[in-house]
Amino acid sequence: MVEVWRDGRGFRQELVGIRPAGPPEEAEARDGCGTHVAFELDPSYFGSSAAISTDLNSLELHGPHCTELSAPGCVVIRDLRPHASPSEIRYR
Repeated sequence: MVEVWRDGRGFRQELVGIRPAGPPEEAEARDGCGTHVAFELDPSYFGSSAAISTDLNSLELHGPHCTELSAPGCVVIRDLRPHASPSEIRYR
């Protein structure tokens, strides 16, 4: 799912793989502007032992065109696997 908002308007679009599952829909606009992307790893492709093996602290969360930092920007990883305790890690 991808959500974007700016200037009091917001849009959301569901994806299956890299393909849209339907047209963009209007969504609640948050304060300021930004983008929210949520996804789940496909267990049929990645297998049950998949892991994110990069240093997420090194991510540049604000690109060169982001002039108004109205939000702190972060990457949130939530482990929702059924056999693991739910956990959340935030990288800023």
